[in-house]
Parts: sequence; structure tokens; C-alpha cells
Amino acid sequence: MAVLYSRVAGAGIAPASGGYEPPEVLLLYPAVFGYVSPYHTAIVLCNPRKETVPWFVCYNESMRYMYVMRSMLVVSCMAGVALPAPVAFGAILYGSEHRERMERARTDEANKPWLLSYYVGYHHDLLKPRDIDYSLMTHIAVGGVGVNADGTLREHWHMPQGGGRVMALEVGRRAERAGVKRLIWLGGPNEEDRFLSASSDQHRAQFVRNIVRLVRELGYDGVDVNWEPIRPKDEAGIYALVRDLRLAAPDMLISVPVNWVPTTILTRKDLSLYPRLARYADRLFIMSYSMAGPWPGWQSWHGSALSGDTFTTPGSVRTSMRAYERAGVPTEKLGIGIGTYATCWQYPVVRPRQALPPGYAPSQVRVMNMRTLMSEYYDRRHEHWDHIAQAPYLSFQAPQGSQGCGFISFENERSVQAKMQLVRDRGLGGALVWNIGTGYFPNGTRGREHALLHAARGVF
Repeated sequence: MAVLYSRVAGAGIAPASGGYEPPEVLLLYPAVFGYVSPYHTAIVLCNPRKETVPWFVCYNESMRYMYVMRSMLVVSCMAGVALPAPVAFGAILYGSEHRERMERARTDEANKPWLLSYYVGYHHDLLKPRDIDYSLMTHIAVGGVGVNADGTLREHWHMPQGGGRVMALEVGRRAERAGVKRLIWLGGPNEEDRFLSASSDQHRAQFVRNIVRLVRELGYDGVDVNWEPIRPKDEAGIYALVRDLRLAAPDMLISVPVNWVPTTILTRKDLSLYPRLARYADRLFIMSYSMAGPWPGWQSWHGSALSGDTFTTPGSVRTSMRAYERAGVPTEKLGIGIGTYATCWQYPVVRPRQALPPGYAPSQVRVMNMRTLMSEYYDRRHEHWDHIAQAPYLSFQAPQGSQGCGFISFENERSVQAKMQLVRDRGLGGALVWNIGTGYFPNGTRGREHALLHAARGVF
């Protein structure tokens, strides 16, 4: 085998090798060889001391050090793969041509519109993997996997009784047969401090390796980085994490849910992180649901209005979408969110745009799944359509149901279709649906178990 190489003078070797700098390093490129690593641009063979067993140092595409090993075996990041090292000037290499080919394949796939649905372990008893209609989505995020401060992962899968990995593998197999791409749902609410620590310079390299390893072990296609919320102090960390994930695994799909933007802070909200993040992520999905609450100066409002927001009802899909577009996020990488659940505002609030009575508290606004909405609250006589917001709601003149609701905001097929039509008309990158379980009707007529997903897919 002929091996092409070039000399790189004074290339630094990281502390794992003892901190010395060799006078020269041979940067090897593959000529004809049967194996390429999907994780590194090059494995550098350096032997400045002419020792019998050489050093092998793995670098990524920007020549940042990843790790060093000293062995007659070159061990790749892929779990369980070990290959014999050549005797003199040979190595197992990932060539730039192959990396570019993988990147093109991932980009071609990523450029198609996504309909990303979430399947969460705590719905396993209600909705088994075999009962999911995978034809109604293009991508599925399965969760969850927690983050530890030191960059290790917690595979809880939201299944305290165990069996989470078995569930994830089954969903993965069924999704693959349906041609659906599979992502790990990483993190979630209240994980932001652990994310911040794990993405620090101290832990990030190991954190990235752990994420990539888990994706490969499960046979998945990528990861959904649910760092929620993204605070100003988190911005450098999430940028470095997503960047290093892309450099470590060029073929891996990466999505990032991002915060919605209230109208009240539109002019002062700094969104400069997100165009930079979009360089490495395949999708940024706006979590454009639960965009209302009994907050100071706010009136009652829809949880996911398509439009019609004001300074007293300051949340809409269109406003958040435009904010990210104006910040420079490519439209084709931007997606919106659809929540398959309802929000109950307790009586005496009975409609949108209503001034809240004194002392109205956050505990008086609660969410419910679609099954509860339809079985306990829905009555067509009380249903209304807000033409400005493009959203349905229920209005009651007395406390209704066990939660004492007066106004219920929810999604129906018409509102979902309006959102998906925006995706099509605007050329957006797709939509996420949170989540499959809350919108599932186990006793629905065939084809109606996932009614809102059907509505979304129909427009797609």
C-alpha cells in the first residue's frame, strides 16, 4: 500500500503524551486502504524518540487534539473496533475526500423538510413502540438521556422501572424500517447547569465522545441537544458543544430546540449566537408552544398563536420565526414547534385577550393532554376560532371540569395545518411536534390515533 504523507513541523502533542513537542510529525493520508474512521480527519504517527512502539495521536478536522494512544493497535472511537497498526509509515486514516462525501450525504438528507416527533419513555405504558405510526414523521427523537456535570451520560430514558435502552433500540429498529431518522433526545428542562459544566473545556472532549459513542451504539442517526433554557451564560458552551459534535461526527444529524422570543423584548434580545450555531447544527427548532402565562403586564392568550400578538399578548409563531430570520439564521435550517396538548386557564378567565384579575397566579394555568381535553372538557358548543391568532379555544361561563377551567387553549387539525402551511410557504426547515404521547388516542378509530400528526403530515 502506498501512503502519501506530508511533514508538519513542530505540531504540538497534548498533555496526555507528556507535553513534549516532536521536531516533526508525519501527517498521513490514505491512498488505497479498506477502512476509514468516521470520527477523525487524521491519525498522526509521531515517533520523535525512535521508540519501538510509536505514538498515535488523533486530531479532528481543525487539527485540534482529541486524544493520544501508544500501542501497536490503533483504536478508533467506534466502540470495539481495533485494527493492527502498520509497521513503519502506515495508519488507519480518515481522508478528506471521504469526509466530504459523508458531509454531502448528510447535508442532502438534512436539506429535506423535517417533521420531528418526540417519543418519551414515560409514555411507554400508554403508547408502545409498535403502536407508533412512523409514516407520520420524517424524524423521531427518543428520550431521554440525562447529562452529568462531568460529561458522562445518564440513560434514564424517563423509565424509572428500567428497560429504557431496550425501548430505544426497538423504536430505532421500527423507525429505520419506515425510513425515519432517529435522534437521541439529550437533556431537557432543568439540565442547563449540568450541560454548562459538561461543555466546559475541562469536560467537553469526553462529553462529545460519550454522545457520539451512544449514537453509534444505538445505531441512531444523530442527537437532539435539548439545552433548555439557553441562558446568556450558556451561549459559549452550547456553541462549543455543537461545533465539536459536528467536527467529531460529520455525518451525524444535530438538532437544537431554541427559545421563543416575546414581542416585548424583540428589539433588545441578542440572537447573535444562533446564526453561528446554525453553521454546525442541521436544525434550530423554535419551541413555539406554551407562549402565554399570567405574567406581569400580560393578558390571557393562546399557547401557540400563529400571529396576532401584541405587547399585552406578546407571543406568536410568526414573530419568533422572523426574529431568528432577521438575526441571520438560514430559513431552511429554522423550524417551528407544535404542542399536542392543551392549556387550561382557571375561571374567571374565559377567553383570550382578557385582563387578569388581581392575584391570578401561575398555578391557575395548567396543561393537560389531548385525551383529557376531549373526554372531560371538549364541547363543540363552546368551541371558538380566533381568526387573527389562527387558533381554536374553548370558553366557559362557569368553572368547568376538575381543573375549574374557564378558557382552554389547544391545537386542532385546522391550526396545525395553518402552521404547516407556513412552513411550506416560507420554505422553513420543518416542524417539531412535542410530543407523540400527549396527542395519542389509544381508542381512536383507525387512522385517528395520531390526529394532529396526521394533520401535519397531510400538509407536508
